[in-house]
Amino acid sequence: MSAQENIRKIQQFVSDFNHENMFRLAAYLSPQFFNYVPGEGEATQTEVIDGFLADFQNAGSMVRMSIDNLTPNEAGVLRGQLSLRGKHTGPLWGVPATGNDFNMTVDIAIKEIDGRFAIAIENTPPPQALAIMRQIEVVPPRMDLPAQHPVVHPGDIAQSPLHRTGSRQAMQPSGYDSGS
Repeated sequence: MSAQENIRKIQQFVSDFNHENMFRLAAYLSPQFFNYVPGEGEATQTEVIDGFLADFQNAGSMVRMSIDNLTPNEAGVLRGQLSLRGKHTGPLWGVPATGNDFNMTVDIAIKEIDGRFAIAIENTPPPQALAIMRQIEVVPPRMDLPAQHPVVHPGDIAQSPLHRTGSRQAMQPSGYDSGS
């Protein structure tokens, strides 16, 4: 496909997302990542990106995507910016609804693989990624404040004071197998 045909197809992908046609998004996404081919049993890019976008669509209201300034390079890779914006009105990755507006913009590269697209996020420095996560309170607004919604990982439980005192059931996430 030519660069212009790819840009039109990407515009249709964005339109389908914005009209909440989530079931159609997988048809645009290559199972291969931009620089990686998943092995047997590994999640495909289609599953990862489709899941990520569905998470945002389900956790927000008026969630909209734009992909702007797409420019092809000599290898046929399109580069531009992807933005997601909306209001955080439902749970997202364990964080309850905040009611906060969010607007996230990242640089992306898109290449065609067998008529579908592999997408890579590029050049997102840690401060920008941190700012994005602060908009929906995944991390606190200042680093000297405790996290609003701390995440407990099974590996952290063994180190917790509650675990050492025998009250580990209260700390274990559902489905956690202590091995005992």
